[in-house]
Amino acid sequence: MGFLDSLLKREARKFVSDIVDKAVDNAASTVSSKVSNTVQEKTGFSKSANVYDKIKQVVATEFSDCELRENVSATEMGAERGAASYTYGIYRNGAPVIMINVFVDRNAYSLKRYRLAKEAAEFSGVAHLNFFSHLPNEVSYITARLRENM
Repeated sequence: MGFLDSLLKREARKFVSDIVDKAVDNAASTVSSKVSNTVQEKTGFSKSANVYDKIKQVVATEFSDCELRENVSATEMGAERGAASYTYGIYRNGAPVIMINVFVDRNAYSLKRYRLAKEAAEFSGVAHLNFFSHLPNEVSYITARLRENM
């Protein structure tokens, strides 16, 4: 009877384990859905909203006295030839205040063309910020970084 006992115990454990796994999966799915809805209600953005949209919205709502320009040439900051353009430039009264690069590739920030653009902005006395699209970049984080560098 030892064989049947061990077989029954194994099947009983598997049965209970499957039930627990399903219950945990359902609970996790419910919590995840509720958190996602709460995030969207608080920020106005869905969890999948991209960093580009968030930056545009933050500048429009939090820094209404500023102008957001897209694809700004680094030569505007006096950069050497070959420097990358900035994804965004934030201007106040026509003068640049912050230059922003958004990276999709995690390692692109270390490329020479982006370093030249960063150095040109900093040499001109203009703040330079990097954002990475693979990171969460919550609205509160973007707002805080922009305020800190204004």
